[in-house]
Amino acid sequence: YILEGIEFGLGDELEESAKQLLKAQEQRFERTGELTAVSEDNIDQPPYFLYNPAYANGEPWAVITDNNKPYPELRTLSTKAAFGWHYLFPEDDYAKQVFELAQTLQEPTGRGFYAGQYETSDQPNKVLTGNTNGLILEILYYKARENQPLLD
Repeated sequence: YILEGIEFGLGDELEESAKQLLKAQEQRFERTGELTAVSEDNIDQPPYFLYNPAYANGEPWAVITDNNKPYPELRTLSTKAAFGWHYLFPEDDYAKQVFELAQTLQEPTGRGFYAGQYETSDQPNKVLTGNTNGLILEILYYKARENQPLLD
């Protein structure tokens, strides 16, 4: 939803689905105390890439490889997802909350943002990728265009 929203805009139907997904992440936070902003992401340890869907293989908030191997201990808050939710829904309090955490995940020498933060340890997922930082740049361009889709 994030990429669709910043590039093409969210029509009524997609916007409602996006809001529902954001709300589901907020409800998980309310239940568990864990800030939740999920996406697919590289990680800085094996298996190096994971999918973090809201629901997969009969499991809510699954963390899986491309061949469905579970890695729940490697769940992360996704920096790019947190940025995206915040700029798609700037008035949403939960989106602001995940964005506040994501802003702290900048690499100290200014080379970009880490991909996220591990849920179990609260340590940064210190991988730096074009996937994360390219999407953040695209999101910031969306913001600079006063939240107008890039292909509008």
